[in-house]
Amino acid sequence: RTYAGKPRRLWPSDMYQRVIWASILELMKDGEHVLHIDTDAFVFSDPWNLFNDRLYQEADLGASCDCFGPGCAEFGCSLNPGVMFFRNSDPMRSVVKTILGFWETGKAPTDAHHKSDMFMLNQLAVDHGNCKFEKSKSGIRHGTCSGLKNLSIALFQHINRGHTCGPDPDSPDHAEACRKSGTVMVHARNGFEVRVCTVAPALPLR
Repeated sequence: RTYAGKPRRLWPSDMYQRVIWASILELMKDGEHVLHIDTDAFVFSDPWNLFNDRLYQEADLGASCDCFGPGCAEFGCSLNPGVMFFRNSDPMRSVVKTILGFWETGKAPTDAHHKSDMFMLNQLAVDHGNCKFEKSKSGIRHGTCSGLKNLSIALFQHINRGHTCGPDPDSPDHAEACRKSGTVMVHARNGFEVRVCTVAPALPLR
């Protein structure tokens, strides 16, 4: 892959790919739920508003949807950890421990794509999850993975993956357009995060 004409590695380092799971597990041991947001995902409104719907409140895993790698062909969606909620539940802890176990036992894939957090999570769901997805009356796609202790998944609405809210992302109008449309986050792709950063909104924290 190249960016601005220069070669770059698509995924973060192998150290990161292991530590992300170790860090999530440590927070869970402290009794915490975990909301992970990549540095190229921009927050335009309170992300906890994502959980107002009952399906999100009951889900073990809340994820943004992509279509890159495992899961795309099988479920019509690859779960993207770039914006992902990990509930401190038994099924979710089991998934995190399983993926971390691959690293600790030397069974992690050797290919850079396949050892990424996104690929390892989705490959586990494809190979062992027996996941079934459907759409609720509210329009939220949700699924259950019977092979992963009935892990419950809800796919986030109002997160733009790879596209903006209309206006140019480096214009002052972009953040306001996102808020008016109900967009909670924009998760960038192909370098437009650099443009969003020129007029990055203040975090909506209280």
